[in-house]
Amino acid sequence: MSTTSSITIKTKEGKFKSIYCNYDGYIDNNVGVAFHLQNYFRSYRKASALINQGGASQIGEGLKDSVFYVRDRGEKMDHNEADTHTQYKDVQKLFSVNYNYLWMDSKWYVSEDGGELREVKKELEKVSE
Repeated sequence: MSTTSSITIKTKEGKFKSIYCNYDGYIDNNVGVAFHLQNYFRSYRKASALINQGGASQIGEGLKDSVFYVRDRGEKMDHNEADTHTQYKDVQKLFSVNYNYLWMDSKWYVSEDGGELREVKKELEKVSE
């Protein structure tokens, strides 16, 4: 069974641009979406490049190591392309996922099952204790 997630950036125009990710959405200090976002996509430029690839099967150590539905599999499916919204709560409603990740104010945040946003760096520190 997959741990699904959405990955979102708050654009410079103040909108929210999101993609779906199918695997490893959980918070773990060695693998998974939280770990890879925090360690390999820690700038607006890198986060935006990730989102611009469209829906992902899994996120790796950079774009080359990530698997995207269109780029790598040639699959046409819902959420291939990034969705754009004016409010973050709309992103949480769109995707029926376990975790929602958000790049905003030069940091990654996560909400679990639509809950409050928490800083990814701090959540990763908790699981390593």
